[in-house]
Amino acid sequence: MSGQPGPGRASGARAGPVRRSVADVTATGWRTQLNAGDAEAVGVILRAAQTVDGTPALSDQARLGLRPGSRPGHHLLARSGDDPGAGPVVGYGALELEPTDADPTGAEPTGADPTGAEPTGADPTGAEPTGADPTGADPTGADPTGADPTGAAPAAVSGQAEIVVDPAHRRHGVGSALVEALIAELRRAADGRPSALGVWAHGDHDGAAGLAARLGFARDRVLWQMWMAAGDRPEPRYPAGVTIRPFEVGRDEDAWLRVNAAAFAHHPEQGRWTRDDLTAREAEPWFDPAGFFLAERDGDLVGFHWTKVHPGGSDHGRDAGEVYVVGVRPDAAGGGLGRALTETGVRHLAAAGVPSVFLYVDDDNIAAVRMYEKIGFRKIVADVSYKRIFPGRLVTDL
Repeated sequence: MSGQPGPGRASGARAGPVRRSVADVTATGWRTQLNAGDAEAVGVILRAAQTVDGTPALSDQARLGLRPGSRPGHHLLARSGDDPGAGPVVGYGALELEPTDADPTGAEPTGADPTGAEPTGADPTGAEPTGADPTGADPTGADPTGADPTGAAPAAVSGQAEIVVDPAHRRHGVGSALVEALIAELRRAADGRPSALGVWAHGDHDGAAGLAARLGFARDRVLWQMWMAAGDRPEPRYPAGVTIRPFEVGRDEDAWLRVNAAAFAHHPEQGRWTRDDLTAREAEPWFDPAGFFLAERDGDLVGFHWTKVHPGGSDHGRDAGEVYVVGVRPDAAGGGLGRALTETGVRHLAAAGVPSVFLYVDDDNIAAVRMYEKIGFRKIVADVSYKRIFPGRLVTDL
């Protein structure tokens, strides 16, 4: 949900019922991929929304999915008028449906028991600094099954969504039309089974909160953006036997995917990264292996810090460095490895000349928040996930 929610045929169009907003002024339709024209139209909306809202309207993962030729997904277009295949695009939604867990490399994780791989760990110095998910999102909240904390049956299908509405078309039912279509698609996929849907609001605006309340969603998760000024940093102190080197394209992908999966075993988004996900980032113009640090002990990968530089005029509107992904293999947590990796990346970003560094962290990850505050980060803005649980029966009314 973005801010105050309120041509040409695309490839991969799927037949289905047309969802229309109040007054029949907005029609929504699903695509498995966007064509170049629709992708550009959504890009125009994203830039306009950021200008108004002051924060990116979609996560990194969702923005990558906009590109023509990206792997098939669930793309929702809202158009002005009553034809989902024509008319100007006035809103967009991205939906991720939760698959079964699997090791993306097809191999057993090395070392740790993935069932005990809570990335934050008990030791805050070995914490996964939860901005580590480059999407900024935990698709289903604290319970990756989508279980209702009140004791209802766990969700058989969980979905996480993001939407953005053209600022010029807000308060005209576009946001409601998008969320209603998301709900319908989730229920179609659930086929009568219990399900759960989360929708991220980047920036925690009042309009998004009002829309969520009207449609029966409850505040579920809060993700802070924390920022700090870049500058001179102390030399990191690593546990004994740990060495640091940069990532090597063509050599380190499989090992990194295994450690990432183990470190994020309870994180349905980051923990299920595949080789395709990694390859897509390697092809990005911002990718720099010199800023992708690997921590090894006796030749085995035990942790990493992947940094990202945002140039001026990018999604954050200024030169900035990002703590993009930090992870520690569960059996290597503790002893200061997480903090040392974080410090290494911040030092690298400062040396690259960015004036500030930011990251994302869950508000309930107290240990990681405290660690970041000790390093010098401060809370600036929050993203909020709103969630709704659906029982194991078809629901046609909202």
